[in-house]
Amino acid sequence: MAKVPFSIGTHLVVKHLGYTHHGIYAGRGRVIHYSGFAHFFKKQPIEMTSIEKFSHGKKIIIRHYEHPRFRGRSVVRRMRLRMHENNYHLIINNCEHLCSWAITGIESSQ
Repeated sequence: MAKVPFSIGTHLVVKHLGYTHHGIYAGRGRVIHYSGFAHFFKKQPIEMTSIEKFSHGKKIIIRHYEHPRFRGRSVVRRMRLRMHENNYHLIINNCEHLCSWAITGIESSQ
């Protein structure tokens, strides 16, 4: 497996047609994300998957935060606390809300 150029706890974004998908890099080539849109709009739980499966071969963009409340392993720990949660909602509880919460403590989505 090739070296992944992301630090643990990094917020990753993949642009798809009409939407973006968000996840947190958990180390060892894995990403924790709300898999709602990852499964063709079907409601799915928070899961850990390979970076390849998360990105679907698309370019991965890093979202930076000026004043993160949590960093690195703390971000991953927070994501793990919510693993298997299945409350995905496009407007009020999506993958971007989850990643923002893990890093800042505040759920937000642009």
